[in-house]
Amino acid sequence: MKISDITSVAKISRSKFFSFFGGINTLLELVLTEELVRSYELIALSIKNQEDKKNLEVEMSLLRIIYIRKNRILYNYYKISELLPSRYDELKEALSIKEQNLQSDILKEHGVEPNGLNWKNAFGVY
Repeated sequence: MKISDITSVAKISRSKFFSFFGGINTLLELVLTEELVRSYELIALSIKNQEDKKNLEVEMSLLRIIYIRKNRILYNYYKISELLPSRYDELKEALSIKEQNLQSDILKEHGVEPNGLNWKNAFGVY
């Protein structure tokens, strides 16, 4: 995707785009973060009544795979994220931190201390 693709569809100038977003990484981060938040809201709802705290992380992991695979935007991102050039490292780091925070929030809500979960992609590779 190119900036010109976005600006032509949005019918705005490139300078207006850059003054608002700063660049493609910022736009991608906004979109991907929004999709992550939605997915984790669904995960939280799915485990709301989870009594088995011992297996909560496993349940979260399985639900994460399901919800990310159902989300076309996140699925495509995680599918290619390891292949992205280094100019996207900041984006990958920001999303990784956001996802860790979302995971920690759910675990803490259930009285479980996070163990530094780091799920790299939606395909079950940890």
